[in-house]
Amino acid sequence: MAFMVIKSRQIVFFGVVLAFVVLGSLNLWNGSAAAGLFFGNNLKLGGINTFETTTNQVALTFELKDAENAEKVLAELNKDNAHATFFVLGTFATTNQDLIKKLHEGGHSIGIMGNTDTNLTKLSQEQIKLELSAGIGAIEQITEKKPLAFRPNQMQFNDRVINTASELGLTTVLHTVCCKDVKKKDVGSVIKKVKPKMKAGVIINLCVDDNNSADKVALVLLTFKNKNLKPVGVNEFLGG
Repeated sequence: MAFMVIKSRQIVFFGVVLAFVVLGSLNLWNGSAAAGLFFGNNLKLGGINTFETTTNQVALTFELKDAENAEKVLAELNKDNAHATFFVLGTFATTNQDLIKKLHEGGHSIGIMGNTDTNLTKLSQEQIKLELSAGIGAIEQITEKKPLAFRPNQMQFNDRVINTASELGLTTVLHTVCCKDVKKKDVGSVIKKVKPKMKAGVIINLCVDDNNSADKVALVLLTFKNKNLKPVGVNEFLGG
C-alpha cells in the first residue's frame, strides 16, 4: 500500500513538472515570441510564419528604417517586376512620405511595425492601441489605404500585442527565415541561409541596412527565378 502511495506521488510530481515544462515552452505567462512553438502555418500566439498557397508565390518582406538604401533595393525589385512588403514605423513614414508613396504606387505593400521605435510588450493594451492606431493613421494618410499587415517592432511581442493588433484589423506577419540574424552579412551568407527555405508560401525577410542590400536582393530574386517562384507582397495572401 505504501509503495502504491509513493508511486502515485511520483506520478503526480512528474506530471506537475511536465506541465511546467510545456507551459514554459509556450511562455503563457508573458507571451514572449522567443519561446513560441510553431503549429502548421501559425505561431501559437497568432503570428503567421508561412502561408498556405497553391500558387508559386512567396512573400518577400523588408523592415524599412533606412531610406537611402531603400531606393537601391527598389531599383532591383523594379528590374524584375517583383513586389514586396515594406514594414515601417509611422514616424518613419511621416518623415519619408515621398518614399512611402513611391513604394505604394509601385505596387508594394506597406505594413506597420508600430508608430515609434518602442517595445510594445512594455505597454498597456490601451497604450498599444494608441501606438498602432497612430502608425496606421500615418500610413493611411500617405497611401489612402489602411495597412493590413503588422510585424512587431524588433520582433518584440506577446499575446496582448497580437490581440490588440487583431482588434484593429491587422494580421501579424512574422517570417519563415530572417537574414537580420546572419552573423556575416555578406551576400553569400544571406543566400546560403535563404536558399534551402525557398518554396511557395514562405515569408523571407531581408535587410535594408547596409550598402550590400541591393546586391543581396538581386541574388535572392535570381534564386527565386531559378526555382520558378514569384515574389509578392503579403497583401496578395491576405486578400488586399
